[in-house]
Amino acid sequence: MLAFRQADMLKDFDFTQILNAIFTGARFDLVVSFYILLLPILLVSVAQFTKGKLYRILTKTSVVLCAVLYSLLLMCNIGD
Repeated sequence: MLAFRQADMLKDFDFTQILNAIFTGARFDLVVSFYILLLPILLVSVAQFTKGKLYRILTKTSVVLCAVLYSLLLMCNIGD
């Protein structure tokens, strides 16, 4: 979206430089997503070996943790 609105600023760069910047940004986003999902995945993995109330607590905690962490990440992206 920014590339279309600020197209005059992109005239100084090669197409390969722009693609490299996009690739680097996407790679960074994937790494951050992995680190955010690491703890909830571990909680769900442990929950698979439990039963009853502990299973429900671990799965609900992982869902809430994902929601909170991704919300914080979204706020950081919007603020940037």
